This record gives sequence, C-alpha cells and structure tokens, in this order.
Amino acid sequence: MQDNTTTQFWRKLALRIEHDYGQPRAILSISAHWLTRGVGVTAMARPKTIHDFGSSLPCPLFSIQYPAPGSPEVAREVAALLRSQNLSRSMKATVVLGSGPINFLN
Repeated sequence: MQDNTTTQFWRKLALRIEHDYGQPRAILSISAHWLTRGVGVTAMARPKTIHDFGSSLPCPLFSIQYPAPGSPEVAREVAALLRSQNLSRSMKATVVLGSGPINFLN
C-alpha cells in the first residue's frame, strides 16, 4: 500500500481511537456491495479475502490477502440488534471480506 494522505489519515484515526477508547473489540464494516435481499451478517471466524475490483487497478493489489479474524459472537450481537429494530437479517457463513474494508484496514 502507498503512503499517502489517505493512508496517513486512517493510521492517525486508528491511533486516536485506541488512545481515546482503547483497542476496539471488533470493527464493523457495513457494505452495500452485495446484491441481496435484506441484511446479511458475516458470521464466520475466518472470512476469505476476495479481489472484487476491476482490472484497471494496479496488479499488486490483487496479491494482497487480509486474514482479518471474524467474530461469530459479534455477528450474533449485530443480528440481535437488527432483529430488535425489526430489520431483516440473515447470518452468512460464506460471505467473504471484499476490497472495501481492505482499503483502509491495511
């Protein structure tokens, strides 16, 4: 990843969050990236990395793997919160980690 104003911003934000609140227990990434009905919650311990962006991006980006740990426990909490607000939800054990979160988590 390049060192630029965007990556510097995310690094500073992470440090600020950790300083002010401590290390987060989880990071919730919300995406409208999938064509589905309703709301899905990724509920797997090790989501796979997919490279779902077009070929116009630099080739090195396609080799990045982000083995971010998932949290079935947090997924259950999120699903319960959605259910408490009468929002449809489904638990997905096969959803993968796409390029959106990777862009700022690296």
